[in-house]
Amino acid sequence: MPMVEKLTFFSPEWITPLWHKLQDIRQKRAEEFHLIEKDFGDPVRMAKFYIEPNCQIDNPADVKEPGLSSFYPMPASTVVNELFANEYSIRDDGKTQLMLLSDAGAGKTSFLLMLKLSELTAFWPTRFRCVLLKCGVDTLDRLDAVQNKRNTIVLLDGLDEDRLALGEVTLRLNSLLSATVHFKS
Repeated sequence: MPMVEKLTFFSPEWITPLWHKLQDIRQKRAEEFHLIEKDFGDPVRMAKFYIEPNCQIDNPADVKEPGLSSFYPMPASTVVNELFANEYSIRDDGKTQLMLLSDAGAGKTSFLLMLKLSELTAFWPTRFRCVLLKCGVDTLDRLDAVQNKRNTIVLLDGLDEDRLALGEVTLRLNSLLSATVHFKS
């Protein structure tokens, strides 16, 4: 029986070769880089100094007694590789969606940007696309315009900066979750 190779969408071992490849393709894909840089900063500089964050299911601040958390920190790549590699027949039960929550400066945006850069530099599995968007007034329209949603992973960033979420976070979050249900993840 042949072994099935597990899909990998991001690996910290890719950082140095990814950074070198970004420098090579920057001129060829200048328009795409410009759009990323406008919303997320210089991707080449970020890749050069990137440090992968850890994540866990439990919020350590919510655990009443030290050592009682049922989940321990793990590299963020481990979590997303597991999520993205799975195939789900039902897409409206939340299993294809993941929220990264943390304090400002913990690395959420940088991690999402590294996922997008993995796709741009062809380190990403070729049959899947990655769309990285900053949340804003046109987000739902931009999501609706995406072709081949079933093979597209959408990364949304900046809910805390989204004008449509001000005072209406639950409503906005529900509309974003509904708009992303048909995507791979």
